[in-house]
Amino acid sequence: MKIFYKFLKLIKYIYRLVFQPGIVTNYGVKIDVSDEILKKYKNFFYQNSWESSEIRLLSKYIERKDRVLEIGSCTGFLSTFASKIITSENVLAIEANPRMINVINSLKKLNNVSFKVLNCIVNKRKELDFYLNKEIHSSSIEKRINSKNKVKIPCITLEEIYMKFEYNFLLLDIEGNEYELLLNNKWPSCLNKILIEFHGIRKHSGLEDNFYNEVLEKLSKNKFVEIASEGRVKFFQKKL
Repeated sequence: MKIFYKFLKLIKYIYRLVFQPGIVTNYGVKIDVSDEILKKYKNFFYQNSWESSEIRLLSKYIERKDRVLEIGSCTGFLSTFASKIITSENVLAIEANPRMINVINSLKKLNNVSFKVLNCIVNKRKELDFYLNKEIHSSSIEKRINSKNKVKIPCITLEEIYMKFEYNFLLLDIEGNEYELLLNNKWPSCLNKILIEFHGIRKHSGLEDNFYNEVLEKLSKNKFVEIASEGRVKFFQKKL
């Protein structure tokens, strides 16, 4: 059966390569790969591999009663997917890169969802420098190769977010800054699900310090247990 599905996936990929559709649908989410920012990543969308590990875990563990906070929304793909399951009013997306806000809003419009998006950084400071990069996954609060421009982005803490939006499910993908966020922000007591893409776990990742063990220790102290994982994407749930 797995071989059959792999074959179908290959046929779909070849079809997309040949006909080069401007809009593709992955996991029920429509994506405009002709978008100026997304078109250089269209091969990932054609392969249906963009955030596929996160989608598989999210689809398995999300429930209709959940309220999802996504930090590091990037294209808005996961928040759009979640909105189709639990409705837009139960989803809040946070993205630091101001260039991605229009991409997210376009995706929302294309998929007829209306979750709220905030352009900010989760941190205890009032604002931080954010370095823009041609590669969307390399834009960060850390200056990296080919980071030529920087902008000031306002900050907000997890507690301040909770005062406005009572979330229980946290999606986290912030290119290596997940360690500082989880270690230096207080978690709301009703937070009971966390889906994280960890960076710097593997050798030669480009991240000097990852504090992975410290985060696992804090998760354990807060009664979170690792339930499932796909590579460096891991899902934790709080014990009752």
